[in-house]
Amino acid sequence: MNAAVATPTAPPSNVPAREQSSQPRRSAQVGTLLMYGLVLVIVAVGWHLSERQYLSAESGVGYALGIIGGTMMLVLAIYPLRKRLRSLQRFGAMKYWFQSHVFLGVAGPVAVLFHSNFSFGSTNSTVALTSMLLVAGSGLIGRYLYEHIHHDLYGKRIELDEIRSRAEEHLARWNGLVDLAARAQQGGSSDDNTRSRVQRMALATLANELAPEIKALQSGIALPRGGVLSQMVRTRLLARRLRRVRMKSQRTHKRAVAEAGLSNTMARQSRGLVERYLVAARQAESVALYEGLFRWWHILHFPMFLMLIVTGTVHVIAVHLY
Repeated sequence: MNAAVATPTAPPSNVPAREQSSQPRRSAQVGTLLMYGLVLVIVAVGWHLSERQYLSAESGVGYALGIIGGTMMLVLAIYPLRKRLRSLQRFGAMKYWFQSHVFLGVAGPVAVLFHSNFSFGSTNSTVALTSMLLVAGSGLIGRYLYEHIHHDLYGKRIELDEIRSRAEEHLARWNGLVDLAARAQQGGSSDDNTRSRVQRMALATLANELAPEIKALQSGIALPRGGVLSQMVRTRLLARRLRRVRMKSQRTHKRAVAEAGLSNTMARQSRGLVERYLVAARQAESVALYEGLFRWWHILHFPMFLMLIVTGTVHVIAVHLY
């Protein structure tokens, strides 16, 4: 068999699990769901009570909520400055800045909604409220994209090269496992016992059937990347191809055990390495797609935030002058 990448001379006795644990991500997702669930409950209660006119935008608590919410939205601008200005980089870890950014991006709009009593008013207040809702919605989308290109919500960025290297490592280990079987097709060694020759022949049969599919998949992954739209199509097509290869791997390994005499232990090892390669390949394509989407989100989100600043400032001036 021709190995798709450089292969070791012998299969490893065991495969270290180097994939990042999903526990931090799951914990972050649970915390996120709880936070947004609480926010939805608060907003729902406020919406239900809005007809009773407990709050007024012109005075009292309603007015104070407008000031608080507007201030929170202004403070949001400090986070991107913290990432770019060296003079601010000594003030706290980026993790806590991001946590504060997320909190303000949720609490600010909620305060403004209560300030407006969940209704549109004059033209300038309607424009300001609409701008705020657009920015808040955009922020939720950005947070979703952010989670898919980081190890967890506040963790380091996922490196594509790291994922690709891990995929190639799994593939090299599988190639190393089945490369020894190539000698079985040539008669093997005179020192081999019968069981060893059977195992190698079974591996050779499995490799001859499965390796072309994996090599074709690897060649497709190596193709140059296009824009975001082409990457979306590419990721979708790759997902289908991965499912086909995974199903064929399952059938091939079962048949190798049932018909060719491959041991269950060797079959699990071989199938596990193929599965790890497929998972890493899928993750690499997914991260590449979300990175592209995140770049476009940045391009669109910043002008929307500037629009919010302008419309909010006009609203405050108009309210106090007229």
